[in-house]
Amino acid sequence: MKIFITVGTTEFDALIKEVNLIDWNSTLSSDVELRIQYGKGKISPKKSDFTDFYNTFKKNYSDRDQISNRIADSFFTSSEFFNTTDFVTRKVNNFESFYRYKSGILDDIEWADLVISHAGAGTTLEVLESGKKLISVVNDSLMHNHQDELANKFSRLGYCLRATPSTLRNVLTEISLFQPEEYTSGEALDKFNKEMEDLIFS
Repeated sequence: MKIFITVGTTEFDALIKEVNLIDWNSTLSSDVELRIQYGKGKISPKKSDFTDFYNTFKKNYSDRDQISNRIADSFFTSSEFFNTTDFVTRKVNNFESFYRYKSGILDDIEWADLVISHAGAGTTLEVLESGKKLISVVNDSLMHNHQDELANKFSRLGYCLRATPSTLRNVLTEISLFQPEEYTSGEALDKFNKEMEDLIFS
């Protein structure tokens, strides 16, 4: 499964922290590839479980083939290692690529089978219009969070699943059975505006 994760133009460290902790292949019972846009956050996707991977590599090869730790250390500082970025990122945390910003994310949305996004209106609508499955993740640390209202509404309309960083892992287990309602451009906002009008004027 190809998954694109995006936090938008600011930061969402709680989401990236959870992304780093999830065992993606096990959680989804699938081979997973990740593309991650992580904005200006302090937590980077590439700082995940590299130490564990390194130590496991040394232990397995030292025990099985009597290759010394010194040889393993030499590999991890060699040009050969640094030229195998694709191997390393896939094996450590399934990363296909990650970046802070670029001019547009439509190509990443179209590449993905599933998009996990902050609950901003612009990104949400872009994903819905692409016909991709969406998990809309609310930053529940924010006060007066309009994104929470938007994610709740779109979820109730059947267009996406809603999560917070702490519930993302559980929501991921629902994704294989989730069949989103077909979305027509502008439809969700029309329904949302109508319900707001009914609430205000009724």
